[in-house]
Amino acid sequence: RNRKSMEAVLSEVLKNDFEEEVKKLYLLKTKISDLAIKEVFGKKSFSDIFSLWLYIFKNLIIFNKDIFKITKSYTVLNRSLPTFMLRLLKKLIRG
Repeated sequence: RNRKSMEAVLSEVLKNDFEEEVKKLYLLKTKISDLAIKEVFGKKSFSDIFSLWLYIFKNLIIFNKDIFKITKSYTVLNRSLPTFMLRLLKKLIRG
């Protein structure tokens, strides 16, 4: 249900008169949400991670001044870790 809501908002953002940065940021948020869902089901791939970073690099001019804030706020680094590594880290932290 959350995913369908995000798709509806993304559709409205993309077709209406929002600033390009807002459109790109919401698309990034949607991509990260997709990765989080795949992560839960153990289906996140290196291709998914590569696709996320490719999107970020393609839009670096738009994100440039806020790239570190975006990376932190949108949990880009967390989503960049393969699922097995995240599970291993969680296991190590829990003891």
